[in-house]
Amino acid sequence: MKKLFLKQVKHLAISLAIIYFTVAGIQILQVYMIVNNLEISRAPNEITLEDFRVQEFGDTYTGDPVEISATINSISPKKQEIKVKILDAVDEEEHVIKERIISLRPYTSKDIEELYYFTKSGDHRIKIELDMGEQKITENKKIQVKSFRKDTHFAVAYFHFNVQFIAGDKQVEENILNNSICPLIEFYCKNPEYKFSFEIQGYGIEIIAERYPETLKYMRRMINRGQMELIVTHYSDQYFLAYPLVDFEKSIDLSDEVLKDNGLMKSNVFWYGKRFVVNSSPVSTWSSPPWWPLARWW
Repeated sequence: MKKLFLKQVKHLAISLAIIYFTVAGIQILQVYMIVNNLEISRAPNEITLEDFRVQEFGDTYTGDPVEISATINSISPKKQEIKVKILDAVDEEEHVIKERIISLRPYTSKDIEELYYFTKSGDHRIKIELDMGEQKITENKKIQVKSFRKDTHFAVAYFHFNVQFIAGDKQVEENILNNSICPLIEFYCKNPEYKFSFEIQGYGIEIIAERYPETLKYMRRMINRGQMELIVTHYSDQYFLAYPLVDFEKSIDLSDEVLKDNGLMKSNVFWYGKRFVVNSSPVSTWSSPPWWPLARWW
C-alpha cells in the first residue's frame, strides 16, 4: 500500500513538473514575442539617399547634358512609397526635371538615373527631394552653365565601318573590331566632351553585341547622353543596290530588329552609297532610287 502511494506521488510530481515547465516555456515564448514585436515597431522607418551625383562632361554650356544619379536605400522593415522629385533651380526659378513615385521593399535599394540638358546659362542648383510623408530628404548640387559662344568652331568627326566586305573571312572581321571599332568606342566613352557620328550596318551591331557586349554597353551609354550619333540604315550593304527592292526592305527590317533587341536608338540620317539624306528633306526631290524605302524608313 505504501509503495503504491509513493508511486502515485512520484507520478503526480512528474506531472506537476511537466505542467510547470510547459507554462514557464509558454510565458518565456510570449515575452520573447512581445519584445521582438517591440523591436520591430521601434525599428527605424527610414530612407537614406546616397551617392547623389551630377556628372559634368568638361565645361558645361547651354545645350550640354549632365547625368544625374543617386541611390535610395531602405533601412525599414516596411514597404515604402516614396515621392521622388528632381529639380533645376536658376535665377530664383525652379524647373521640375522628373517627378515620380517609387515603391521600395524592406531593406532594398533603387538607383535613380536621369539625363538632363541645360537650356539656360547661369548658376544652377540641381536638387533631389524624397518625400515619405513624415520623413523628407533634400540634397543639392551646384553647377555653372556657360552661354554657348556664337564664334565657337567645330570639327566634325564621322566614322564609317564595313565589316561585311571580307567574303566570310572571320579573322579580318575580328581585326576590324579589335583594331578599330572597339578602341574607338572606348576612347570616346572615356572622353565624353567629344561628340561624333558613327555609321555601321545592322550586321555590325549584331556581331558587336555577340562578341563585345562591353563595347555595346559603351555605345548605349553615349547615345543616351547625347554624345554619339548612331547611323544605321540597313542590315548589310550587299542588300542595297545589287538586289531587288524587296531584299532592301528586308534589310531595313533586319537592322531595325537588331537595334530594338539591343536597346539602341538610331539617328534620323539615311545613309546610302556615300550619300546622306535627313528626314527634313522631301522624298519627292530625290530622283535617285530607291525613294520608296526612304519614305518607308522614315
